[in-house]
Amino acid sequence: MYARTFIYIEMKGKITQTGIEGRRTLVNTLLFLMTLVIAACSSNENEPVPSVDELKAISFRNQSFAAQGEQSRATTDLESKHQTFAAWGIKTIGKSGEEFTEPQTVMEKYKVQWTENTAGTSTTNNNDWEYINAELGQTVKYWDYSATSYRFWGVAPYGEYTSGIDDNYYEVTFPADATTEENINNTPYFSRLKLITDKTQYGSTVNLEFLKPFCQVEIRFVNDKGEKLDIDATTGEAKVEGVSAGINVTDIRFFPTEADIHIVQKGNVTLKYPIAGASEQIQFSAASVDGGQLTEGLTVPNRLHTLLPATEQGEFTISLKLNEKLRIANVPAEFTNWLPNMKYTYIFKLTGSGDMIFLNLSVVAITTWQTVDIGKTQEYYNW
Repeated sequence: MYARTFIYIEMKGKITQTGIEGRRTLVNTLLFLMTLVIAACSSNENEPVPSVDELKAISFRNQSFAAQGEQSRATTDLESKHQTFAAWGIKTIGKSGEEFTEPQTVMEKYKVQWTENTAGTSTTNNNDWEYINAELGQTVKYWDYSATSYRFWGVAPYGEYTSGIDDNYYEVTFPADATTEENINNTPYFSRLKLITDKTQYGSTVNLEFLKPFCQVEIRFVNDKGEKLDIDATTGEAKVEGVSAGINVTDIRFFPTEADIHIVQKGNVTLKYPIAGASEQIQFSAASVDGGQLTEGLTVPNRLHTLLPATEQGEFTISLKLNEKLRIANVPAEFTNWLPNMKYTYIFKLTGSGDMIFLNLSVVAITTWQTVDIGKTQEYYNW
C-alpha cells in the first residue's frame, strides 16, 4: 500500500522596503522544503509510488468449463448452468528460489453472482459477475503489486461446502453422484487452479475454467485383426459390423484386484489446492458413501461408464467366459489412475486361439459439446 504526504506551508513574512527580510525568509523556506524532498526520495528510492489508476479491484470474467478434445476445443459460459459460484483467493508475499512462500488469504468462499447487463456498475464487475455483498461481509479486494503470486479457484454453484487449510493446501469437499443423468447434472463443478505469477497480469480480470468431478471408463474388445467386437448383452454373441464373429462372450467383470478397493460412482470428492509453491497441480480424492460402490465392477462393454475419479487403485482384473471357458487378464496399476474430465478406454484382444490379451489404454479428455463434425458426425458426452 502506498501513501502520499502533502505539506502545505502558509508564508506571511513581512517584506520591508529593502526586501532583505522577505528574501531571507523565502530562501530559508525553500531550503527547508528541498531537504524534505531529498529525505523522502532517499527513503523510497527503490519503492516507486504507483499512479492512482494502478489501484485496481480484483474481478472475474465470464467463467467457462472446457476440455481439450480429440480434434478441437470448446467452451460454454458458466452462467448457462449456474449463476453463482464460491471463490477463493490466496496471495503470497515471499519467494524462495522458484517457490512462492508466505501465503495470505485474500477471499475465502466469496459468493460471486451473475446478473445480466450489470457489467460496469462497480469496479469489481466487468462481465456481469459481482462479489461485493454487504450481507455476507464481502468487500472489494484490490491487487497487491508487492505480492509475489496470486492463485484463485472456485466451486459452482455457491453452497455450504466443507473447506479449510491443511498444511500447504486448501481443501474443498462436496458430494458427487454419477448414478443418474439428473444426479450428474446436480453435482457441482470445480475449477482448475488459476496461478498468476507474472505481475503484468495483475489487474486483469480472473478467468476460471470449471469441470465436473467425473471421469468416464469403457472396456472394449477386438479380434485378431483389431476389429471392434459388438457383444450382445443378452446372448453374448460377438459381431463385427453386424456379422457374427463366431465367438460368445459372457460374464464380463472389470474390477480392482485388491478386495478392499471398489469402483466408486457416488460419494464425496475432496480437492486440495496448493496455496504456496509453484505448482498448479490439484490433488483429488473420492470417498464412497452407502450404495456408491460398484461391487461387481464394470460388466457392460462398449459403454461409457461415468464414475468418480480415483488414483492409486492398484492392479485391475478382467474376467469373462469365452465360448464358456473362463479367461482372466490383468491391467497393471500404472494404467489405473483416473483423473477428472478424462475418458479411459481399455482395449482387450480376444484371439482365435481362445486367449484374452490386454492391448492398450486410450486416454483422451472429455469434450464439452454433443456433436462435432470431424469428417463424419461423431457424438460426444456433454456436461
